[in-house]
Amino acid sequence: VSEYNFDSPDAFDWDLIVDTLKRLKAKKSVSLPIYDYTINARKEETIQIERGDVVMFEGLYTFYPMKGAN
Repeated sequence: VSEYNFDSPDAFDWDLIVDTLKRLKAKKSVSLPIYDYTINARKEETIQIERGDVVMFEGLYTFYPMKGAN
């Protein structure tokens, strides 16, 4: 049984989040990983998201100061 803390900002792949938001802002499609909680890892397959006119990014850590960020 994993004791990984999904409530911590360290649980997020911030590089992937930033890259995904930049691609969506540029109106490009993105491939999002699928996380499998039964094996505590990403699956090989992804979800393809096509570009849109509106992007909503929400969550508790949306404005969390990233390590090393000014």
